[in-house]
Amino acid sequence: MLSRNPFRAKLAVLALLFAFIANVAPASAQASTSLSGTVTTGGSPASNITVTVSGNNLTLRTSTNAQGHFSFNALSIGTYTVSAPGPNGPVSTQVDLTSAGATITLDTAGLKQIGKVTVARSPLSRASGTDVVINQEQLSRAAASNS
Repeated sequence: MLSRNPFRAKLAVLALLFAFIANVAPASAQASTSLSGTVTTGGSPASNITVTVSGNNLTLRTSTNAQGHFSFNALSIGTYTVSAPGPNGPVSTQVDLTSAGATITLDTAGLKQIGKVTVARSPLSRASGTDVVINQEQLSRAAASNS
């Protein structure tokens, strides 16, 4: 039975509100995670490189420290693209971020060129000649047909 005391009613509402917030807060805390890693150039740490993470309607940027390390905290679980500029253009990778977080290495050296391929179209050769039409009877009388 509800009490007619307004102070007790307010206290009961506050207690229910506190209980609700206490149960919701851990759930939202579990939904965030982190992404960290190292940017290298040819295997050596790359310092002062701008790293961009984008995904889940979010784009964040940070710079690497002297050891090439970077980190993004409080990200939602989901798929992100991590990119950094490199000597041959931007380098990126896609990361499926789980509640466990992720640690990656991003090498900005890119792909090494090992050769060169050139494709050229040769000109069409046109020769003059005579078209010959052979019908079934002529084929049957040919020496190769054993007739």
